[in-house]
Amino acid sequence: IQVATVGGAHHQHQQVRPDDIDKLPLMPAEEFVLAEGRPGKETGIYEVIPKSPDATGEETNKNDGVEPMQVGEIKESEDQISSRHLLEEVQRTFIHLAEGSKGRCFDPRALVEACTCLKLEFDVWQQNDASEFVTKLLDRLEASLKKWAPTNFKYLDHTFGLKQTRQKICKECGLKTNKEEKLINIDCQIRGKTDIHEALATMTEADVMEGSNKVTCDRCKKKTDTILRTAVSTLPNMLILSLKRFDLDFTTFETVKLNSRCAFGQTLNMKPYTIEGIEALEAAGAKESSDPSPMETDSSEVDPLAAIPDEDYEYKLAGVLVHAGVAQGGHYYSFIRDRSPDGEEKWYRFDDEDVTPFNQASIETECFGGKVKKETKWPNGQVHTVEQEQFANALMLFYEKVKPSAMPEDSADTDGTNAEEKMEQNSEEKMNVSTSDGFDVFKPDVQRTNATHKLQSFLFDSECQTFLKGLLGMCLPAEFAEDQEMSIEEWRGSLLQMI
Repeated sequence: IQVATVGGAHHQHQQVRPDDIDKLPLMPAEEFVLAEGRPGKETGIYEVIPKSPDATGEETNKNDGVEPMQVGEIKESEDQISSRHLLEEVQRTFIHLAEGSKGRCFDPRALVEACTCLKLEFDVWQQNDASEFVTKLLDRLEASLKKWAPTNFKYLDHTFGLKQTRQKICKECGLKTNKEEKLINIDCQIRGKTDIHEALATMTEADVMEGSNKVTCDRCKKKTDTILRTAVSTLPNMLILSLKRFDLDFTTFETVKLNSRCAFGQTLNMKPYTIEGIEALEAAGAKESSDPSPMETDSSEVDPLAAIPDEDYEYKLAGVLVHAGVAQGGHYYSFIRDRSPDGEEKWYRFDDEDVTPFNQASIETECFGGKVKKETKWPNGQVHTVEQEQFANALMLFYEKVKPSAMPEDSADTDGTNAEEKMEQNSEEKMNVSTSDGFDVFKPDVQRTNATHKLQSFLFDSECQTFLKGLLGMCLPAEFAEDQEMSIEEWRGSLLQMI
């Protein structure tokens, strides 16, 4: 059978002789099982190439009894195909993690290979910027979900999508012009900042454009002094903050990593960085300046933001992504809080295949960065103190809203698709194509790998090997058994040959 990979390379398998087939086991090993793809709902990275005439006019890939796949039902570009394949690999990954047996690690190489379509700065098998990866991954998933699963697209957009508004305020007529932009995360400049609040406050700082930098006002019809500022207009249920630790050194023009200390708390109130909060502070400042002779001193103690309820702006830390190393290379690992409804407030460290409990009281020493002092005690009793930078520090922060906002009921047009796009989606692209959530497609694969894992775990268990060794010893003559005493290592090799 001639097959093709996602990259387009063709592989022609030679015909196998019948006597060779008799020597093969009834069930091949897991790594030799080929998952064949299907149009519109891929379950693997291979698809069977239909029969096509060669240069001599004869059909190639002749296999009696093998039906060619019906291709061409879905009209997609190569970019759309790669995006859909990435979505399917994400589905496969989460189903394996949810249904997989405990103690078994999931091999993510298929998912990594599918991420080639993200067009990251470096190869997918090399280290890339995590913030860039998250942004491009969610953008690709949005594109595929918007086409094949609009309901799930709205959920993804509602969970991670935030909106940032750029305001232009004319100082002469007071005209406010808002330009809204959808984002996945907030980039926080941490150079010279001590905590996350200073970094977020920098985002909302107002710039006064005057003199030669005046901006044209739509109402005044001339260039006027203008205030430009940025604030958050819509908050997501999961807020992602990217700390800009990789910066350009203008002396050497090389990318360097900023290991300076940037503190953050277990909770975060985003009210001061939203449009509502900035306008409340602005109104309070205007009221205070308009009072010619303030007689009451209590007014200065009143928080202008107190009138806005906190429940829609309170967040709780859900996870931290840490980068250990320098700008040219390093290692990523995460600290994640268990957010299951019936679970306790426990934190875990996810470091490749190692998942261990983590004490949240150590977040400051593990994630804030900065300089640490290390003491070395010499044999003569003297203590030598050295101060050095901490190369492991937080790169991305994930905050979960304390009171998540519900999905809007009338959200048919929140995805931004117009009538023409919906018509194309419902007519041409979904014609004769069945869709699935992926669970029923990938669950048999998960069950097969789980069964293989359980079988291997049973066969390689020391108690099972000891039992089999004793059982075989009872079946052998006593003289032969004494001459054939072997170590446990030799027994493992014999067991492997037997399998």
